[in-house]
Formats: sequence, C-alpha cells, structure tokens
Amino acid sequence: MMQTDYRPDDKDWLKQRRANWKYIKQSIRKHLAFTRPNEYPGMRDYYITGEMNQTVADNRCTTLFELWLHPDQSEARWQGLWQELLNRYSGTATPGRSFKKSREEFFRAALRSPCDPEFGVFGGMEERLLAFFLPIERYTDDTFTIENRPQRLCYFPNPKELYTFFFYGNYTFLTEADENIFYPFQYLIDFWFTSMEHSFELSKRQSDYCLLFFKEVLKTCEMSVQERHPNKIAFARRLKEALDSRELKYPAKALWEAAKS
Repeated sequence: MMQTDYRPDDKDWLKQRRANWKYIKQSIRKHLAFTRPNEYPGMRDYYITGEMNQTVADNRCTTLFELWLHPDQSEARWQGLWQELLNRYSGTATPGRSFKKSREEFFRAALRSPCDPEFGVFGGMEERLLAFFLPIERYTDDTFTIENRPQRLCYFPNPKELYTFFFYGNYTFLTEADENIFYPFQYLIDFWFTSMEHSFELSKRQSDYCLLFFKEVLKTCEMSVQERHPNKIAFARRLKEALDSRELKYPAKALWEAAKS
C-alpha cells in the first residue's frame, strides 16, 4: 500500500517520528488499559514502518491502531480501511480488527482526564477519529452492517444520553485545567442539536447541571487566552452563537434563557 507520509530514507522524518513515539507510548500506557508493556516495541515498529506485525494484528483494537499509528494518514488510506470493514475484511492477518471494540475504546480513552496538556490522548487526532467512529451527521437509531455484524450507527444509545453526555463532558472540558484540549465532544455541537428533535425528560439534577454548563459557556466566552485555553474559548463561542441563532427546543430553550438572565 502506498504510504504517502512514510519517508524511510529521510533522516529528519525518522528522527521526528522516533521523538514523537515517547508521547504516543505514554498515552498508550496511561489511557489504553488493555495494552501491556511487552507490546510497546511492536507498536513502535508499526508506528515507524507501517508494516503490520503480530503485536498490532492480535490486539483487541487493531482498527484504532491502524488509524492512529500508521505513518500513512492520507484520506485514501482511511477510506480504504473503511471499505475493508464494510466488506468484512478480517483474515488471519488481523484477528484483532473490530470496529465495535475500537470505537468503544476510542470513546473511553478520549474522554478520560487528566492527560498531557498539549498532546491530549491521541495527539490531536481526536476530531478525525471521531468522524470515523461516528459516521453520521444526526442522531439515529439505525444500524448498518460492518464486519458482517449489525452495529448502531450512533455510539449514543438514545437521544437523552447524547444530550446529557454533551453537557456533562463539555463542562469538565471547560473547567478542568488538565482536560484533553482535543476533547471529542467539543466537535459535536451540530450533532448535539439533533438530540432535541426527539422527546425525553431531564431530571431536576440534570437540568440544574445543564444550566450550570450554560453559565460556564457564557463565562468562558468572556475569558482571555491567559485564563483558558484557546480551544475552550473557541468552543464556548461557537456554542453560544449556535444557541443564540437557532430555534431552540426543550430542554435547551428554557435553560439557555435562564442562564442569560
């Protein structure tokens, strides 16, 4: 397979790749609990060469590593992997390949804190990985067939879970100093709005927390980059603009108005 980013004869490229590995290894050790130290050398080799080895092939989250660690990060390669999954490419060479397990591990790891303040969990690839593991633009209960198995298109089990996960997670994202600056839920504003196309009820505790989140959004919008990371400020301002410009529905409408009053 063509490796558009792989330059084995470029000493500077190899030097940078090897230097980056220490951050990758640290993140794997800290956030991917299913890995073991004796697997790290094989993962490092895959990160440098892009050649599938047994360590990566046998891992329960081969798909996640194929996306994150491979030197070829071209869109063509990612799309090729997606088609292989849809066409049920498994084979004995990659027994660990599993969209379901990799998606679960991506969300579990990416939502964890604390993490390196600048590297995050996946080194800034969170938004791209999110689009791969959540290949839809709005909430749905529909399923699709991948690896010969029916899977939900949406990671979230129901609209209420999507709505509440968004404000719980992004409140932590805004307020915790060591939270992942590439926190995936910050990229789900449009997707979150589609949860309100469905009927559900929030508990009083959930409503109170959502109100607290909205107040924190307004507060963050007025902060400087010395007070909060630019990613957090940018997210807060995007969300405020969306909440102010769109026709809001329950439960956001009343809570947003309360937050601004």
